[in-house]
Amino acid sequence: MSIDNNLVLHELIRYADSLMTGMTPDKKLEWLKNADERKKLFEEKPECFLPIKRMDAGEFQPFFVICNRSGGTDPDMIRSAMKLCKKLVNKDSVCQIELTKTLKKLIRMYKEETGGLNKHGSMAYLKGKSTRRLNSVLNGLQAKS
Repeated sequence: MSIDNNLVLHELIRYADSLMTGMTPDKKLEWLKNADERKKLFEEKPECFLPIKRMDAGEFQPFFVICNRSGGTDPDMIRSAMKLCKKLVNKDSVCQIELTKTLKKLIRMYKEETGGLNKHGSMAYLKGKSTRRLNSVLNGLQAKS
């Protein structure tokens, strides 16, 4: 199975899950409106927030949420953080250098979560590794005969 097929399959599974649970990506984001929920998540898992640097404050503040309510990294949350980050581009109130770094990090995280990056455990890597091993065995057998 190629990486493209894996992505399609992953997206279909996520779509089927959203149909079964009735949770669309928009509904998944509704809990963010509750300040108590955000504060609770930040106290339990501060790594679920990526910071933003405001020009007037001059310090980093947690802003972009990349986890779901239970604290697990969620591709839908990362995608919404990327959309928000893109909207903040060219705004004077935000440090653009740090915003660019954050956007690159969000894109990388999204690719990792959705299987878009070639990991050592991916199907393409494992297929290539097994093909190389089989070819070395075949070459060894041909050299003996």
